[in-house]
Amino acid sequence: VTFTVTVEREKEAEENEREGGASGSASRDEVGLVQTGFEAPLTLGPLGEEVRPLIVCVPRAGYTGDFELIVRARPADGGYELTREVKFSGPDAGLLREDGR
Repeated sequence: VTFTVTVEREKEAEENEREGGASGSASRDEVGLVQTGFEAPLTLGPLGEEVRPLIVCVPRAGYTGDFELIVRARPADGGYELTREVKFSGPDAGLLREDGR
């Protein structure tokens, strides 16, 4: 099975579901969310497993503190979706603003 993996902020994921959207790529672009890892589809054989890092970066100017992300894995042929909610934890946003860099 070949999967595509996408990441979006939880609030934007809910909006996309209400509006019928699926990928969340527009909302990622708006906040500058950058996903590294899983740029290409992942293919697994029967009972296959694979561990890969998924790195999500937020530009300093757009970072306002910790937030929830939705990670989705969708098979190319459709039918179902694997979804995980994860917390994006970064530095204290207040200290970043005080630093001013």
